[in-house]
Amino acid sequence: MEKTFFKIIDEKLNWEQAITSSAQVLLENNYFNKNYVNEMIENINKFGSYIVIMPKIALPHASSSENVFKGGYSITLFKNGIDFNADSGLVFLLITLSSTNNDDHLTRLKTISSKLLNKNLIDKLLNSKNSLEMQQIWNGEL
Repeated sequence: MEKTFFKIIDEKLNWEQAITSSAQVLLENNYFNKNYVNEMIENINKFGSYIVIMPKIALPHASSSENVFKGGYSITLFKNGIDFNADSGLVFLLITLSSTNNDDHLTRLKTISSKLLNKNLIDKLLNSKNSLEMQQIWNGEL
């Protein structure tokens, strides 16, 4: 089972700061380099809030490229919400994704999507008190 990183941020951030913050743990663990973070931000500047995949949840990512070294994801809960100018309102969960190729990307998206179909899981994540609790919820232990 691949490692997933969990984090809660209480401070008020704009969407660019939120993307950078949610990507930080993957950057530190050498999943990708800083250029990949910049690509994610550039994509939102170009294409708008397409990463908001459902109310309260966004999936920041960019195309797999030479800037990605490992596939994985982190889940960050922003207690104050992030404004991506999406019709669905503020985003509270960012699932930051890195993939080394298209198959890797689609497999990871399928795993994430199947979990996000569970409204109870989403509600629990949104009300998490700490990163360990988030991890236990995501892994079905709570």
